[in-house]
Amino acid sequence: GIVLTCPAHQQTRIVRSLDAELADEIAHIPYSPLVVCTLTYPREVFADRFRGFGYIAPERLRRPVLGVVFSSEIFPNPDDSHRVHLRALLGGWHQQQVIEWD
Repeated sequence: GIVLTCPAHQQTRIVRSLDAELADEIAHIPYSPLVVCTLTYPREVFADRFRGFGYIAPERLRRPVLGVVFSSEIFPNPDDSHRVHLRALLGGWHQQQVIEWD
């Protein structure tokens, strides 16, 4: 067996020469685009240290930002302790236009 973990549009190209029917099925797998934006700030910008791993925005709000991961809290780096690293996830099913933003 073969397991492909790349996005469906890439799987379609890989599988097409082996099984055109399967490639057509894969091409119709719906997915929502997602943008990952990494932000870095000097630690002194924030009054307090972040606690936790981040947050997820409630879907009912339909905001462009789906959630934020506090990367520097999850993966602390003693050599980079003077900065805060955040990873924001934007887009998703209800905010697909985000991938078109500058």
